Amino acid sequence: MSAAAASFQGPNRIVVVPVLKAVELYRIVNVERPHHPGLVLDLTSNYERQARPRRVERFCSIRLRLPGGAGFCVDAPPKGAHRSLWGAPVHLAAWAVDDAPA
Repeated sequence: MSAAAASFQGPNRIVVVPVLKAVELYRIVNVERPHHPGLVLDLTSNYERQARPRRVERFCSIRLRLPGGAGFCVDAPPKGAHRSLWGAPVHLAAWAVDDAPA
């Protein structure tokens, strides 16, 4: 199935497509390392936590190196725009990359 055939357009005209090729995305989180127990909570959406939308965080950025075909979806905004990512937080945490020096 092609990404175009598997895309979904929501009520706000957000186009969501499955991640079929490897991609790297960044997420601002409150932990410093990928194996921190709080990472899964940071990868959980405010909607799922029944929390209000966040202001801009001032903490660390965790890189997620996502493989294609692993069940994640992203939106398709204009190039260089903010990306939204959908996936189970515990599965997202498994693909976090530690960029900090040892």
